[in-house]
Parts: sequence; C-alpha cells; structure tokens
Amino acid sequence: HQTLFVQKRSLVTVYGLNLALLLTGIGYELASSIRVHLGQRAAAVPYFIVCLLVHCVYCLYNSKLCHIYFRRRWTYYTLQSEWEKLLDSESQKKDKNWFIHNNHRYGSPTQNF
Repeated sequence: HQTLFVQKRSLVTVYGLNLALLLTGIGYELASSIRVHLGQRAAAVPYFIVCLLVHCVYCLYNSKLCHIYFRRRWTYYTLQSEWEKLLDSESQKKDKNWFIHNNHRYGSPTQNF
C-alpha cells in the first residue's frame, strides 16, 4: 500500500522552469540587440531560439501544473479511501479510483518529463 510522504523533487522540476525563463529573457535581449546593431536578417536565428525557449517554458509549466493537479486529486482520494475503510469494514475491496490506480504512471515528476 502506498503511503503519503514528502519526496525530494528532481532538479528538472525545481530548476527547469526557472532556467528556461531566464534563458528566454537573455535570448530576447540578445536578439533585440543583434537586430538593432546588425539588422533584421541577422536576428532571425536568435528570435527562433527565443520562440523555442518560450515553447519549452510553456511545456514545463503545463507539465508542472498537471503534476500538481494529479497529486492533489490522488491525495484526496487516498485519504477518502482510508476513511471509508475505517468506517465500513466491508469496503476492503480494491480501489477503483483512476488517480489511485494510475499513481505509478503519473505520480512521479520524473515520469512526466
């Protein structure tokens, strides 16, 4: 049976979004500087890189939000299931909740990346 406990987060989860945001800001400033000093054509590659970094930020942010949502729902249904087992002794059947059943698949932040 799975128990609730605090887990150390992976470095990708902790620093990934912050690093992507920082690199996006630096890339945008670099692309703007190149555009001013060298012209519009020279800034095409840096602007493409900035767009790629913005996409990475959105992907990391959405993954983090989905993981937070999943963990909240899993915690809620796990605690509810424990209470039901305490109150109803015949409720010892296997949990059929989707969040509890799929915790091994979606419960780890490293699985999502």
